[in-house]
Amino acid sequence: MKKYIIPTVLGVIVLCLVIFKLLYTQKEVQEKVYKKNFSQEIPVKTETASFQVLVDENSYTGTFAPMKEVMIIPEAQGKIIKLNMQEGQYVNGGEVLVQVDDDLLKYQQQGLEANLNAALADVKRYKTLTNQDAIPGIQLEKAVLQVEICKSQLNTVKKQRSNTLIKAPFSGKIISTNVENGSVISPATPLGMLADYGSLKLIVKVPENAVFKFRIGQEISVYPDIYPAEPIKGKITLIGDKGDATHNYTLQITVPNTNAKPLKAGMIGKITPVHQTTGPVLCINKDAIVGSMQVPRVFIVNKNKAVEKSIRLGISDNSKVQILSGLNEGDAVVISGQINLSDGSNIKISQ
Repeated sequence: MKKYIIPTVLGVIVLCLVIFKLLYTQKEVQEKVYKKNFSQEIPVKTETASFQVLVDENSYTGTFAPMKEVMIIPEAQGKIIKLNMQEGQYVNGGEVLVQVDDDLLKYQQQGLEANLNAALADVKRYKTLTNQDAIPGIQLEKAVLQVEICKSQLNTVKKQRSNTLIKAPFSGKIISTNVENGSVISPATPLGMLADYGSLKLIVKVPENAVFKFRIGQEISVYPDIYPAEPIKGKITLIGDKGDATHNYTLQITVPNTNAKPLKAGMIGKITPVHQTTGPVLCINKDAIVGSMQVPRVFIVNKNKAVEKSIRLGISDNSKVQILSGLNEGDAVVISGQINLSDGSNIKISQ
């Protein structure tokens, strides 16, 4: 019996020692873990929210894109027997770019034309016989119906033959080609891409607090990065009705593409709305903003404690931003030291 008791006691002792060691180690780790001292005063700098006059000086950057851009897609199938487009080539609207072999369709058209002529001759003959009461009138009706069927079949083949001539839908430049002379194509095979660079559109994203500064048809100066000191007159042709996930709206400005100031798709440009003076309005320093401009927050001082506030922003200039809601005039807003703050932190205002 004793030989079983001794190992059991030893096992219990070892287990107790292990548990004690684990508890002691956990205590040491917890003592080394940083714990924020909420009683410590964090030095910050503040400014007072006040009513001021603001001048809207924001600019918005975008990318130039072709005014029109389309993938050339055939409606016919067959072998290309003539290819009249090359990358970089300028083509006129209606110009034939690709011709597909149409021999089989031509033979079908000849056969259908012969059938139509025969059907027309039958109608002429049946009319004479019907007038003489030599045949029942239903045979004439069937002959007339056959004429309409032949016309429909013939028009279908003519349309299929016309589809073998693939034409440019508008004037522009071929920016890519995907086929060669002799290639066999089918409907929906991309043959290439055509773009109109005669005028370009600058695609800009503007925030919701600025979108109503613009209107369709408004003339506006566009500053391409390649000509920063030489603005180009553009016209707003589109204002998006639906914002994206970041509450930005698409603005499209059409600009001419001239030889004097040539532009290319993919270049960068910016717009600056006409400066508008607003005020006096409640403003704070932009440095006070915590988080993003879409979900802005600030810390204000209340009895030497930091209080986190959600706010709504309006227009801004280079250093100030309008407060639409969330703050009152006279609120002391933290503009430096926010990185160490949380709601309720003790603070010390430094000069």
